[in-house]
Amino acid sequence: MGGLPIGYFWFISLPVYACLVLPFTFGIAEMFSGGRTAGKALLGIAVRDASGRPATRKQLFSREFNRGLGFLLLVVPFFVEHLSMLRDPHKRTGHDRHANTIVVRQPSRRAA
Repeated sequence: MGGLPIGYFWFISLPVYACLVLPFTFGIAEMFSGGRTAGKALLGIAVRDASGRPATRKQLFSREFNRGLGFLLLVVPFFVEHLSMLRDPHKRTGHDRHANTIVVRQPSRRAA
């Protein structure tokens, strides 16, 4: 077959951008703007410490770090499990192998 279809590029790069790059960028913006991103400012909300005072950069960093850690522990394994199809000769993912199933292409059912 040779090469990866263009769909693999989008399957991998868009989620990485949407789930890693954007949140990291917003987290940095929040740390240096007193706990507010543009979206939070638009909604009239901000991150504060538990007593209501402005959060410190250390608190904002800790907040973003823990949110990112949660993402890595929950979402990244989902993508890694789906990428396992790249090394499977039948293009099966982990859940396909576990259930002993395959995905097949169906002929089109266009009206004649």
